[in-house]
Amino acid sequence: MNALVIIVASLVAGTVQSLVPTWPAAVNAPLPLLASIVCYYGLRRGAGLTIVAALVAGSVQDALGAAPLGYSSVCLGGCGLVAARLSGTVRGDSLMAAGLFGLITAPLSLWGLYLLQRYVLGMPPFPWSHVMLKLTAAAFWGLLVTPPMVALLGRMDRFLGNVETRENLDVLV
Repeated sequence: MNALVIIVASLVAGTVQSLVPTWPAAVNAPLPLLASIVCYYGLRRGAGLTIVAALVAGSVQDALGAAPLGYSSVCLGGCGLVAARLSGTVRGDSLMAAGLFGLITAPLSLWGLYLLQRYVLGMPPFPWSHVMLKLTAAAFWGLLVTPPMVALLGRMDRFLGNVETRENLDVLV
């Protein structure tokens, strides 16, 4: 059931991510909905499901974009494994932690994808101002988008019975 949730969530998030128009002032940085899925599994579910989520979400992102298949999976997998490794040091059910990891994961995966395309494929370099503005916009979108996505995926997992429901009045998810 976990794999089915990852596949459906990735397909829906990829569709929304590709249909929502980007903001030209933010150098057309996309909403990091697929990176948010990997953040959720890294923070709350462990390294195994994080790798599966990164493979599926990265494949969807590469299929919808111009990157060769597998590049986004590598970048999202690295970010997800960092989130899984650090999940013991933060409260995994905290929306503040989800926002922090979204703030870090979105530009880091975009930067990794840029470096892979630049040095493996030989893509011509962009001006530094363009790259930094796009990374800043990705961090901003990651901070805004990741907490609602993590809350939504957490509710969906509890509804489907993938995780046990806990009674905790301190957390809003």
